[in-house]
Amino acid sequence: MLKLELQFFSNSYTFDASQSSCVVDGRFINDFAEGDAVKWEKEEDNFEPKVGVTGTVGITKKNNNIGRITLLIMQGSPEVTFLKSLANSGKRFPIWVNTGGANSEKIGGSNAMVLKTPEGTIADETGEREFEVMVFDYTDV
Repeated sequence: MLKLELQFFSNSYTFDASQSSCVVDGRFINDFAEGDAVKWEKEEDNFEPKVGVTGTVGITKKNNNIGRITLLIMQGSPEVTFLKSLANSGKRFPIWVNTGGANSEKIGGSNAMVLKTPEGTIADETGEREFEVMVFDYTDV
């Protein structure tokens, strides 16, 4: 039993969000809201299979390298002003997310744009602003 416990712990890891980073146009982004502070997704599958009537499978490789990174920022943060200025300027910029830790992931690209300024509300507590960034040379490694 002790051997199994040691084996379990030797395969465990710890994630610490403070070790992750997000850099947009050379600026480290902070002031993330609680919850899913950063999300990412490739826009399209890497391939599409088709099966013929006799069971033969044909695979079409998809060359779409567009992805989306969503940033959830606390209302009132200077980051909101910075990201809104990027959205309104139509500027292209690099964006990189690094999850940090032992099993770190690196997501992003060198050619991205903020899709639009976020919707917002005024409430009796601090809210958040959600920025969607389209990445035209998206990589996720």
